[in-house]
Amino acid sequence: EISGNKATNAGAYELIVTASGNYTGSVTKQWSIDKLDISDANVVIDDCLEYNGASQTAVIVQVNVDVVNLYEETDYTVSGNTGINAGSYELTVTGTGNFTGTTKGDWNIHKKTVMLAAEDQTISYGGTISQNAYTIDGLVDGHIAVATLTPTVVYNEELCAQLGIEVPAN
Repeated sequence: EISGNKATNAGAYELIVTASGNYTGSVTKQWSIDKLDISDANVVIDDCLEYNGASQTAVIVQVNVDVVNLYEETDYTVSGNTGINAGSYELTVTGTGNFTGTTKGDWNIHKKTVMLAAEDQTISYGGTISQNAYTIDGLVDGHIAVATLTPTVVYNEELCAQLGIEVPAN
């Protein structure tokens, strides 16, 4: 008769073999299942976060080592998976339960795209352009953006010639 020969979790176990029938005697042996190291685990992270002004959490799609799929809270914990500003981040996956070790994963919060539009303006010599002749759409609620408009001079060569004004070369 054999007992203690079945286990699924990491840990130390005792195997007992006992003679039966016309025989007597037994033997006891120690055996163990080691925790699986996840240092070389594959970490897949959803890459769809866009800046929104609030704290965001990276979503881990999958963690696997060899052919074993791991599950958050049961097999691993995560740290470094929250951020606010656009940029690159690194999270850490730490093995728990039947798993040990750590592995890293890179994730991003992408910059938010905004739409900028400025009005064409014509001014007289010596005048100034309006710094309010633009719109910005797509800002995060509560955010303000300020743009500085820089004029580009376009000469009307025909008018300059009539007025005797020399047009500068590009």
